[in-house]
Amino acid sequence: MRIFIKAAAAFFLLLSPIAAQEDSEGGYLVGNARVDGSSLLPPPPLPGSTLYKKDRKIFLSTRILKDSSRWRIAAGDDNLSPEIVAKDFSCALSFTLDNGSVPHFFALYAKVSRDSRFASSNGKRKFQRPRPFVGNDAPICVDRDRYEGTTSYPSGYTTFIWAITHIMADLVPDRSSQIASRGMAFVDNRAVCGVHWASDIDAGKIVADRLYAALRRNAAFQADMQAARVEIGRIRATAAKPDPQFCKIQNAAQRKLW
Repeated sequence: MRIFIKAAAAFFLLLSPIAAQEDSEGGYLVGNARVDGSSLLPPPPLPGSTLYKKDRKIFLSTRILKDSSRWRIAAGDDNLSPEIVAKDFSCALSFTLDNGSVPHFFALYAKVSRDSRFASSNGKRKFQRPRPFVGNDAPICVDRDRYEGTTSYPSGYTTFIWAITHIMADLVPDRSSQIASRGMAFVDNRAVCGVHWASDIDAGKIVADRLYAALRRNAAFQADMQAARVEIGRIRATAAKPDPQFCKIQNAAQRKLW
């Protein structure tokens, strides 16, 4: 339970502008092994450019999804607490992860969150891109006040969730295609929600790919992955199954929108 509480706290901090100004500590990567989005990424699209116009078109076109199933799932995906994310991926996995049975996975989750925060927050500080809802009253799926004063590029949620998608697919390879589909929908939901431009998501995935590659070279990460793999293998047959109706709704709302 203590591991779960620490992991949840890490993600509530991730949403805070104060936390976004601090270097992460307690992750797997240190020194030159850390991934830094500020040096890895190009600048975001300039207003008036072709890519910016594409971003704006996606933002405007997805506002019509308000109150749809996709919108409600996108709102749920705004919560990165480990218990919620485990549930959100349960249909893709075909079983549910819980901290009591897979503590090494949840401990790994918390440590990767810190590496992810460092990787994305430096880019946010450098590029200072306003979020798509700034300066307009278009609907978004969360309370605007939560994101007041925060920046958009790259998407920190995407950096983390795309890294976790890689990790889950590695841990449960026979469900890798389902896990990838859910991860893709999860990160796209940042644009559905209206809190990120599509190019923020693309940038977050670039950072996540580099982050996962760095993690795979880390001995402590690999040791924790092996421990988590053993845990999952032990509990998989008897773990709680996701609700079929929930999975039906979730799967129907995962189609690619752009």
